[in-house]
Amino acid sequence: MERSSAGPDRTGRAADIAGDAGHTVLDVAALKALAHPLRIRLLEMLSRYGAQTASSLAGRLGESSGSTSYHLRQLARHQLVREVEGRGTARERWWERPPGPLVVATPELATSPATRTAARLVAREFE
Repeated sequence: MERSSAGPDRTGRAADIAGDAGHTVLDVAALKALAHPLRIRLLEMLSRYGAQTASSLAGRLGESSGSTSYHLRQLARHQLVREVEGRGTARERWWERPPGPLVVATPELATSPATRTAARLVAREFE
């Protein structure tokens, strides 16, 4: 009996290959966390300008530092950003985006209408 190309075995292998290549493969929870316009803008700023604090990002984006700090922590929960070790103080945390591309569209995410919609929204924001 042959396995379907959309089956779970193939889905898992595709994600493993992407992960092994240094890509960040979004699962459903990470996709939902990223489906917020400010969070995508934060990722864009970190990609473009490198490591920054919540306050410096707030200034660039016209947001409050409390808002950027909250959204950075949400992104960090899903390994979409990380704190820069050895930089900053207890009050001032520096954040960076891990290197490598994000994989938004995977066979796993395509199995549900809700996740397909979320993936399209995230991809549209990136464009």
